[in-house]
Amino acid sequence: MLWLALFSVLYATTGCVLDNTDAMLDVVIHKLPNSITRDATYEPLRIHFELGAVDLEPHLHEYLVETMVKSTKDYLGNALKTLPVLDTLYLKTKECAGMTVPDSYNFYGFSGADVVIFVTTSA
Repeated sequence: MLWLALFSVLYATTGCVLDNTDAMLDVVIHKLPNSITRDATYEPLRIHFELGAVDLEPHLHEYLVETMVKSTKDYLGNALKTLPVLDTLYLKTKECAGMTVPDSYNFYGFSGADVVIFVTTSA
């Protein structure tokens, strides 16, 4: 069940970080205002899961991080290839899929990631 929730989060939030999404007509896309420098060779997708808004019991949090997030990263990273982002990825947005993006994430960005997925336990 949690796998389905993570996959749903991935699908719902993909538009917040993609810059080449003209073919995705059925998804509301938040295009990034900054230009993204990408490598010329396709590589496995590098996903950063941001779990700052996750509020779970310690054993559930450990299961989420060690089992679900790791499995999702491994599976999608091996199943999907992209032209890797070479620079730090800056989101430059205040919200993504109804979740507030902290200013520090926009200031410092995400190094070594092609996509950032925000996970929350709030309804």
